[in-house]
Amino acid sequence: MANVNEANECYSKAEKALKTGLMKWRPDYEIAANEYSKAAKIFRQARMPEKAIEANLKAANCYEQSRSYFSAAKCYEQAGSISKDMKDWDKMIGYYEKCCLYYREHGVPDTAALTFNKVAGVLETIKPEKSADWYSRCYDITLNEDRYLQAAEYANKAVRMYLKLKNYDDAIRMSEKAFEAYVTGGEERSAGRQSVVTVIIQLARDDSVAAQKAYLANRKYIHQDECYTLDQLFQGLDQFDNTIIYQSLKSPFLSSMDNEIVKIVRDLLIKYQPKKVDNNNFSNVNDGDDNYEDDEAGAVL
Repeated sequence: MANVNEANECYSKAEKALKTGLMKWRPDYEIAANEYSKAAKIFRQARMPEKAIEANLKAANCYEQSRSYFSAAKCYEQAGSISKDMKDWDKMIGYYEKCCLYYREHGVPDTAALTFNKVAGVLETIKPEKSADWYSRCYDITLNEDRYLQAAEYANKAVRMYLKLKNYDDAIRMSEKAFEAYVTGGEERSAGRQSVVTVIIQLARDDSVAAQKAYLANRKYIHQDECYTLDQLFQGLDQFDNTIIYQSLKSPFLSSMDNEIVKIVRDLLIKYQPKKVDNNNFSNVNDGDDNYEDDEAGAVL
C-alpha cells in the first residue's frame, strides 16, 4: 500500500516552493510541479483518484507557469486517464483536450493526434459525436504535418462514426477530405475507392444526382471494373429499372467495403428489390374470366 503520508509530504514541499518572501521573490514552479507529480502518483497507487487528479492539475499549472508544456500535457493526460477509470466522461474529455493542446504547444502534434485517436476510440460507444469530432481533429493535425495517408485514415474513422450517427452530410464532407488526402499523397487507387464511398453515401441520402456528379468528377481514379458497375447502376437509376440497379448493387466489390458502407448497400438492395410477377395468379384470373384481357386493357387506358 502506498504511503499516503509521503504524498502529503510532497504536497507540503510543493506549497513551500510556491511561497515567496523578502529573500525569495518568485515561486519555484519546477520544484513545486515535481513534488505535486510525485504526490499524484502516490495518491493513484493508494486508490485515491480524486486526490490524484487534484495533484496532477496542480502540477500541470506549475509546469504551465514555467512553460514546460510537454510535462503539463503529461499531467493532464494522467488526470484524463484517472477520470476514464472513474467513468467521468465529461471531465476526461476536458483533461484530454488540455493535454493535446499542450502537446501541440510543445511542438509534438503527432503525439496530440495519437492521443486524440486513442480517446476517440474509447468514446465511440459513449459519446459518438465527440468521437467523430476528435477523429476529424486528428485528420486536421496530421494533414498540417503533410502526413496525407495518415490523415486519410483518420478521416475515414470520422466517416464511419458519422455514418453510425446517420449524419450523412458530415460523412460526405470527411469522405471528400479523405479523397483529397489520398490524391495528394499519391494513392490514386485508394482515392478511387474513396470516391465510391462518397457515391454510396449520396445514394443513402436519396440524392442520385449528387451521387452521379461525385462519380463523374472522379471517375478517372476508379478501377475500370468498378466503373462498369457504377455505369450500370446509374443507367438503372436513370431508367427507373430496379433489376439493373439491384444487380449492380450486388457487385462483389461493394460487399467488400467498410461495414458501414455495406450496411447502406444492404438497405439500397431492399429499396430497389425488383418486384416479382406471380404468373400462376395471372393464369388463374385469366382462366376464370373471358373478358379479363379487355378489362385489363381498359384499366391501363
